[in-house]
Amino acid sequence: MAESDPGANFNTKSMSLRMQKKIASKMSTKGVAKTLVDDTTAELLDHLHKLAKNEYPSKKEAEKLVKYIVKIVVKIGILLRNDQFNAQEVKLTQQFQQKFHNVIMTAISFHEVDFTFDRDFLISQFQNLEDMLQKIVERHLRDKSQKRITFIFDFFKSGDFLDKLFSSDGEYKGEMNNITTLLNKLVEEGNI
Repeated sequence: MAESDPGANFNTKSMSLRMQKKIASKMSTKGVAKTLVDDTTAELLDHLHKLAKNEYPSKKEAEKLVKYIVKIVVKIGILLRNDQFNAQEVKLTQQFQQKFHNVIMTAISFHEVDFTFDRDFLISQFQNLEDMLQKIVERHLRDKSQKRITFIFDFFKSGDFLDKLFSSDGEYKGEMNNITTLLNKLVEEGNI
């Protein structure tokens, strides 16, 4: 019997990808996020954090939301940069990007045009985005990351939160003005 090559099962690319994802998960603090994203996106995440602090019973939950968003975005970026998605996942990623852009444009419109907010429509759109994202990452990310995606979308799918967010005279009117300005800027720059 011939001895098997001791390095036969070793794959440097696979190991490198695992290390990148591990490093990304350890580096998802608010400060690091600002170095990984542009200034407009960082400011948007700061406003999102303010909203989440008002919605969650603890400051820690609000920080967790922003941390999870950064972790998921960075991990997906690593997967994309390393060509880890198959043709079906690439197609689904492109569909996700288009749908995400459309949802952002719809949310901007709901804020800017009085009496257009449709809670059920927005919740269903966020659910569709979550389902798509889960399919994109199911082969690549562990259950823990998939639960993070659910945590993120559960926040955005909360009907009570959406009602407060899009109320024309609600408590979040000022924050929503800031968020809409930033979203419009990101759309104009092609960064959504």
